[in-house]
Amino acid sequence: MTGSQPSALTTTDVVFAIVHTTAATKVCVDKGDLAMARQINAFYTLAAETVRPAGGTVAKLLGDGMLLRFPPQRAREAATALRSLQQKGTDLWQRFDSRCRVTVSVGFGSVVAGPFGPAGEERDDIYGDALNRLFKMPYEGFNVSPEFAQLTS
Repeated sequence: MTGSQPSALTTTDVVFAIVHTTAATKVCVDKGDLAMARQINAFYTLAAETVRPAGGTVAKLLGDGMLLRFPPQRAREAATALRSLQQKGTDLWQRFDSRCRVTVSVGFGSVVAGPFGPAGEERDDIYGDALNRLFKMPYEGFNVSPEFAQLTS
């Protein structure tokens, strides 16, 4: 078996955010796959446009949500962009279905970054315990990890 060379992976500090749309699974049943796919693509576009000025990039698409990353030196800008995304995203989703809300969980920590995936299909991604801890936070409102709070205080 072959894959990415381990040297291509690096450890780095990153601000990361999980953006999730509540009620999307229920809405998909009512609206249908095609309408939902179009809505999700509109949300992805909105998200990228909203976080790009703060140095944000999409690390991973997760169905009705996504994992975003930002440089740590732009943490305050990231927080502002993420709050804007939560509001704009909720507005976009609620025009589609009033049950939907965008939630944001934002964290900071050391992760492994680089190409992940089977040989020939690698994609730039991040992985690590700091990120795993963020996935355990509640999916409601706007949540910040203690590490992110300390970074921006």
